[in-house]
Amino acid sequence: MMLSFSRRSGCKMDRFLPAVSFGSQFTSYNDMILDSASVAASSFAELSLQAPRSFCENLPFDLHFEEQMKYAQSYTEHQQHFGDECCKAKTCGESFPIPPRRRLPRYSTLGAALNLIRDARHVIVLTGAGISVSAGVPDFRSSNGLYETVRDEYPNLEDPQQLFDLEYFKQDPSLFYSFAHRIIPDRRTRPSLAHWFIAHMQRRGQLLRNYTQNIDGLERQAGIQRVIQCHGNFDRNICVGCGQECLDDEYVAACIENRRVPFCSHCNNPIKPDIVFFGGGLNQQFDDNIDLDLSKADLLIVMGTSLQVQPVCNIVREIPAHVPQILINRESVGQDGHQFDLQLLGDCDTVVLQMAQMLGWMHTSGECAGLRKMGEGVYRSAPYQE
Repeated sequence: MMLSFSRRSGCKMDRFLPAVSFGSQFTSYNDMILDSASVAASSFAELSLQAPRSFCENLPFDLHFEEQMKYAQSYTEHQQHFGDECCKAKTCGESFPIPPRRRLPRYSTLGAALNLIRDARHVIVLTGAGISVSAGVPDFRSSNGLYETVRDEYPNLEDPQQLFDLEYFKQDPSLFYSFAHRIIPDRRTRPSLAHWFIAHMQRRGQLLRNYTQNIDGLERQAGIQRVIQCHGNFDRNICVGCGQECLDDEYVAACIENRRVPFCSHCNNPIKPDIVFFGGGLNQQFDDNIDLDLSKADLLIVMGTSLQVQPVCNIVREIPAHVPQILINRESVGQDGHQFDLQLLGDCDTVVLQMAQMLGWMHTSGECAGLRKMGEGVYRSAPYQE
C-alpha cells in the first residue's frame, strides 16, 4: 500500500513545462529515429502542450513514436475531460499514464557505478530507515521492524501505521508515546557507515542534497549539512491544539522516557514532536529546494528505503529520466515497473564499505569480498569479514 503525506499547494514540483521546451526535447529525439522528424515532433508537442514536467522528461527515450503518441493522447483526453485547472492542481483524483522509467543500458557494470559515484558533481542521495538500522534504530517495514512490534503489542489495532497517523494521534496520543522512546536514538547512538559515505561525498564537494525520510537526526551528527529532513525531527515540539511551541525540552524528554503524553501548558492539548505524520504536510524546506535540485542533479543514489511513502518516493520518477540512478538497498524496490540503472543489493553499510574501498576512500584491515553480479546492472554484496 502506498501512503502519502500532503504537499503545500504552492510547491512547484508538479509545475507544467512550456511548450517550446517540450517541443525542442522531442524534436532532437525524433531527429535521431524518424525521417519525418519535424512533422512528428510538432504533432507530438501539439498533443502535449500542457503535459507536466514529469510526463515530458520521463518518457523513456527508446519508446517507439507510436507509444509516445499514445501517452500524449491519453493525457490530452484526461485534460479535456477533467479540465485544465483541475489537472494542474491535481485535484481530480484521476491519473494519466506516465510510462515507468527504463534503465540506461550504458550503465550496467560495477565499473560504471564506481565512475558515476567518483565523477558526479551534483548528487542527490535519497535515504530511508535502512541506513540507520546498523546504528540501532529500528526500521519500519521489515519482519523485525517497528510496525511488526506494534502488531504484536496491539493486536486489536486496525493498522500499525496509525502510530504515525495525525488524526489518530489527536484522538489517542498514548499509542505514539508508548513507542516514541524506541524511535529516538540515545546519546550513545552513532551514525552508520552509510552516513559516513554521504558525509564524505559532501566533503568532496559532490553532494547536492541528502533528502532523508529518517527522523533520527543522525545525518547532522555525521556532519551532513546539505540535508533536508523531509519528515521532520525531534528538535522541536508543537501543540496540536494551539500550535504553540513547547520550549521545555526536558519535560517532553521525561515524558517520552516514561511513556507519558506531554500536554500544552496553554491549552492542555497534547504536544507532538515536529515530525511529519500521515495526513500532515512536508516541511517548507522540501518544497523550496526540490525543483531546483531535480533540475541540477547529475546522479541519484537511493539508499535504505522501500519507496513506500509519497511524495518523497516520487523523486525517483520526477528526476529527468536521463539522470543515472543507483539503488543501494537490502532488496530490489521500485513502483510500477520503475527501473534503476544499477542495483547494489545487501546491507547498506556493507555495500558502501565495499564501494569506498574500491574507490580508495577507505582502507580497512578486514577482507572485502566484493560485489557479485546477479544480472544486468544488479550486484549483491558478500558479508564483510572482520
